[in-house]
Amino acid sequence: KLVRARRQYRQGTPQSKNRYRFNDHSVALRANNLMYFGKACNDAGFWNRGLDALLGGIIKECGAWLFDDRHYTRNHNHGIMQDEALLHVGRLLRRMEYIRHAKERLKEQWENAFNVEGVHQENSPEYHSIVSTLFTHVADYLSRLGDQEGAMLRKKLEPTKAYAAWCRLPNGFRAQFGDTNSIPGRKYAEKSLQAREMTQSSICYQDARMYFYHS
Repeated sequence: KLVRARRQYRQGTPQSKNRYRFNDHSVALRANNLMYFGKACNDAGFWNRGLDALLGGIIKECGAWLFDDRHYTRNHNHGIMQDEALLHVGRLLRRMEYIRHAKERLKEQWENAFNVEGVHQENSPEYHSIVSTLFTHVADYLSRLGDQEGAMLRKKLEPTKAYAAWCRLPNGFRAQFGDTNSIPGRKYAEKSLQAREMTQSSICYQDARMYFYHS
């Protein structure tokens, strides 16, 4: 069954010929999910050479695809997902060139995503939160590896967290502008926790052209 599954993956089944089979988002998630699945199988004692060959082969293929700049989505949160997955694959396969290239591209992604005030330059508090979270995952992962760039990235993320706090309404929801969904924040519904954590009542982000007033 494992051999047949590997052959079908290479040749492509009718379902797998969908154009989304190999794109930025799907390959990044596929690589991460398969690595997690492999760890779960190993922890459960369910492991053999066939499974190792099947998963290892697909993960190697994903890594090579993510490493290739022809498939890379620049200046977009999907590209950050690609780089995060490439960091994981590089660590697993001990491919330092994968790790170096992912970190180089992530620096470019950061410069495009955030202005000097730490505000995401797209169009909504939601995307600010999404991209900040992606970079937080990268920073945490690098820090666990003992990479100094993880701590440096965490420091750069501090202003983004401050801006996100200003975007929160008293009921815990994010301010509804841009394409932000109506998603409750972590402190939603508990009146005692809705008090904001900053002492200021207002702030102006001049570069981002944003003014906030809290009452």
